[in-house]
Amino acid sequence: MKDKLFARGTGEYWYDGNAFKFRRHLTKTPVALHFDNIIELKTAYWHAGRWGGRHPIIKFIWEKDGIRLSSGFLLPRHRESTENMIREFQGHISAAKN
Repeated sequence: MKDKLFARGTGEYWYDGNAFKFRRHLTKTPVALHFDNIIELKTAYWHAGRWGGRHPIIKFIWEKDGIRLSSGFLLPRHRESTENMIREFQGHISAAKN
């Protein structure tokens, strides 16, 4: 619940070479998932009790302050677009760890 990580709902996202950032609607401060803290990426059709329907959810498995966390996002609505985003994120993760 710390740092508003428990919040759910729609919002906006963006990313650069350092982090994936998101801000939930009704919150003011964005949360940054720094690529060097991301352990792995997964896809699923549900996350934290929310169903994505036929659309894949990108799950970021990451660590903050020694705690393993999972954050899921329904980003693009097509499997091919999701796979392209994951490849791009994996490139940023690899670069951040080297």
